[in-house]
Amino acid sequence: MTICPACSPEHSNKSLDPLCNGERIWTTFLFTSFGILLGGWVIIFIYEVLSELCFKLQNIRSRGTKENTRLKQKKLLHGDDAADYDCNWLQEIKNWDNNIISGQTKMGKSFVTIIFLCSIASLILYCLDTQKNTYIESCTIFRKSISMQIDLGLNAVFLIYFILRFAVAKSKRRFWFSLYSVVDIFTISSSFLAFYLNRSWIGFRFLRALPLMSIPNILQYMSVIERPRKIQIAQLASKFIALLLTASGFVHLVENSGDFFCNYCNAQELDAFNAVYFMIITMTTVGYGDFSCKTYIGKSFVILSLIGGLTIFATTIPEFSNLFGTKGPYFDRYHRVKGRRHVIICGHITPHSLAAFLRDFLHKGREKMEKLDVLIIDRKVPDIEMEAILKRYYAKLQYFVGSIMNIADLQRVQADKATACLIIANKECQDASSDDSANIMRVISLKNFNQRIRIILQLLQYHNKLNVASIPGWNVKSDEVICIAELKLGLIGMSCIVTGFATMMTNIFRMSSYNIQTTRDMNSSNIPP
Repeated sequence: MTICPACSPEHSNKSLDPLCNGERIWTTFLFTSFGILLGGWVIIFIYEVLSELCFKLQNIRSRGTKENTRLKQKKLLHGDDAADYDCNWLQEIKNWDNNIISGQTKMGKSFVTIIFLCSIASLILYCLDTQKNTYIESCTIFRKSISMQIDLGLNAVFLIYFILRFAVAKSKRRFWFSLYSVVDIFTISSSFLAFYLNRSWIGFRFLRALPLMSIPNILQYMSVIERPRKIQIAQLASKFIALLLTASGFVHLVENSGDFFCNYCNAQELDAFNAVYFMIITMTTVGYGDFSCKTYIGKSFVILSLIGGLTIFATTIPEFSNLFGTKGPYFDRYHRVKGRRHVIICGHITPHSLAAFLRDFLHKGREKMEKLDVLIIDRKVPDIEMEAILKRYYAKLQYFVGSIMNIADLQRVQADKATACLIIANKECQDASSDDSANIMRVISLKNFNQRIRIILQLLQYHNKLNVASIPGWNVKSDEVICIAELKLGLIGMSCIVTGFATMMTNIFRMSSYNIQTTRDMNSSNIPP
């Protein structure tokens, strides 16, 4: 029983241009690409080995000859102008090359953007060729084919970019087997070979979909996306689309070509759109069954795609759900009611310190506390103890997960309309300077957002008050700095002069309440019979 179906010569040559007279030379394109890939790596390896050996032999000779050592010392003392000139010249060329391909300068950003647009143009040209021509391999004269001419011009640009990247690569061998280098080798070589042979092969032109993964970098160069969330969404979406189009291109190639060991009898006509559709339903494990692979190479690839697809979906779906899903009540915006004020608390916030602060701050004895909301903003999601405090002060207390350093989070809590912003210090930290520096950075972020915000800042060390006074927008009349060390030492000093001064000041500034019935019972129990 044979695994390959029998077919007529016309059916086996269905994907071959009749002008080729039944002669297939796709193996020439394939082996040329693999030969360049492996041969180039071997040449680089041999060159690096010989360079290392020559360098070691030169060091051994220079150590064994005293005269060479003296000459070397003279060169180190007086300098070798010719060698320095050559090194500087080569270094300048390398720096110029690096600036072009790195995307750090305007010229580099423009060049990288042009390369990306050329990749998109090459991918579009591939899609047009697969739609208007059902032949995988065609015998078209180069000067009569506009598509082949455009493809050769685009690959000439890719070749220049490949040479520039190769010149500045620190590890040549690692660069040679990098993803984008493999893409260039398999696409550029096929285009130049088609020009030489006057024959075209669809081949691995679908690999030009892989540079789509660089879309987030291009958008960052153009300042289109700057937020981390948008960058992460762009990275996930571009990676998924690039892998999907690449896998679809391979299925399109093998299904339209057929298995070479079956004399191409199991080939089927499958356009690019249906190939993409087939890979989507395959990677999502839906599998409607309206399309299926007939070639054994395609079936083997689908098996591997299912394994890889499950892995990709298992890692990307949770990330997408975190980005687009609901994040809970602590990620909402603060909706300010007319006639109510709000105060923002940030910094080092713990359930114990917050409970003590709210017990005194929201005391009934204070005036104008009924129409005041307290907003807490912190990076951490509240734990069980914090949630208990939020439930206890449900009517006046709201919690937001975010950072004072982020402008979007400041807009969420409407920091520009807040009555005041309290920045709490960590009184139990081991490094007081780092905690003060972090709180000062929060002040800078708030003042950059809106200089009219009133800030009440806690610091641990007295000398850091000088740094706060120099912040642009700091208002001595409205903004306040509370130095914990200064306050403690001041109370201790005054207590040494006036006994009980610290206790008296604490009772004056701290709001306290007591149970009247309990007090009456205590007083009645002290009355003698």
